[in-house]
Amino acid sequence: GYDYEKSHPMARVQIGREIEYLAVHHAVQHLGYFAVLLTRGSRGPFDMVAISMNETAFVQVKYTTQTRPKAGISPHSVRYLNTVPSGHKISKQFWVYVEGEGWRITHL
Repeated sequence: GYDYEKSHPMARVQIGREIEYLAVHHAVQHLGYFAVLLTRGSRGPFDMVAISMNETAFVQVKYTTQTRPKAGISPHSVRYLNTVPSGHKISKQFWVYVEGEGWRITHL
């Protein structure tokens, strides 16, 4: 059934990949980033680097069906993203795609 397919590990990988491509589209078409690099298959602290004239953003891309405020962001994810060096014009962000709502962007 559909529930099994959605919870299957490969289905989660597929959903994750689709959401990353959606994130690239959102970054370029709606938020004014002119370069976006996906760190494909990375198990590092971020999934995407988005570059604009004003900043470089290190982004963890998440997907959830829940609508509570911090859905999709775990304390482990916050600690992990905080390992990225910060500095002037560098931001660290979570982009959570909430099913039925769209993008929810949280800055660390």
